[in-house]
Amino acid sequence: MQAFDLYKVQCMIAAPAGVAEFLDYYERSPDFSCPFQIMFASGSLLSRALSERVRARMCSNLLATYGSTEISPVAAAAAHKIADIKGAVGYLAPWVSAQSVDDANRPLGAGLEGRIRMRSHTCVDGYLGNAEESQKFFQDGWFYPGDLGMITEDRLLVITGRENAVINLGGDKVNPETIEAVLASFPGVLHAAAFGRPDDLGVERIWAFVTGQSNLDLNALARHCAAKLPSLFVPTKIFQIKSIPLNAMGRLDRTSLPGVLP
Repeated sequence: MQAFDLYKVQCMIAAPAGVAEFLDYYERSPDFSCPFQIMFASGSLLSRALSERVRARMCSNLLATYGSTEISPVAAAAAHKIADIKGAVGYLAPWVSAQSVDDANRPLGAGLEGRIRMRSHTCVDGYLGNAEESQKFFQDGWFYPGDLGMITEDRLLVITGRENAVINLGGDKVNPETIEAVLASFPGVLHAAAFGRPDDLGVERIWAFVTGQSNLDLNALARHCAAKLPSLFVPTKIFQIKSIPLNAMGRLDRTSLPGVLP
């Protein structure tokens, strides 16, 4: 934080997880002013709670961007413009073609949820030396990033979840991002992760991990979830841990969650 001021750093580009870490520093250090003139949050969904707190404490000029290594950034928007639209990640760039499709890869209409696919001149056509993964994510000139979502008539890309992240609770399915957004909206929570875990009877239940202030009231957090989520989707257990596993891109590593010890 001192170096930012010393070297007059004006811009930050980071994944939301990284942005949240710096936000925590600034919120705990009110005497430090933040010098940033513009900030970019890229790599995963920027939650409304994080967006509002960053714009209030660090930089009002916050941009949300969406993309991947395979296709580069493809959508962007001023964070305050899309903060009230759940799952919105940005407006598609003019050179990007994108669609939501059904399980048979048939295009769906504007505003209808399906699997997201996209293509552009910036997209690669496969993974070097990995034909199996290439066939899974690249088909007929389209790249399938594994996201579920929709595209509005004005080309706003809305992400509702991940294909491989859905929690199945005896036939009732929920995207964990929905639960994580509620957890993250509670004061003092920095990061949240929700996942399915079988109980002693083998019935899938929702557990959640959170990080944040040391004095988090987990009982109050549970009541907060109960007030904002259907009862079936309220985490049965919430644990505060030191850190939530992230992958090399700074995104939540869901495959590691079941092995994390609370």
